[in-house]
Amino acid sequence: MPVMDGYTCCQHLRTLPNSGGTPIVMLTSLNDSNSLQRAFTLGVTDYIPKPIQWDSFSQRITQLVKQTKSLQEWAICNAEYRRQRMLDDLSKALNQQAFSLSTSL
Repeated sequence: MPVMDGYTCCQHLRTLPNSGGTPIVMLTSLNDSNSLQRAFTLGVTDYIPKPIQWDSFSQRITQLVKQTKSLQEWAICNAEYRRQRMLDDLSKALNQQAFSLSTSL
C-alpha cells in the first residue's frame, strides 16, 4: 500500500465511530506468527496470507458476511428487548405510584 501499511490502516479504521462491527480482512504476504498476532491485536477479523486459495477465500468471506449480519440482527433484537424492559419497569413504577395514591385517599 503506497501511503500506509495494512496495520496502520486497520488501526485507523478501528478508531472510526461504530467501526467495531465492521469486519476487516487482511490479505498479506506476511505469514509469520508475529504478523498474525499484531494484526489480530489491532482488530482484524480475519487474516489471509498469500498466495490466496480462492475457493477458501470465497467461503471465508461468505461466512464472515453471515456472521456480521447475525450479529447486527442480534444487536437490534437486544436493543428492542432492553427498550421493552425499560418501558415495563417504568410502567410498573407508575402503576405502583398510582396504587399508593389511590389507597391513601
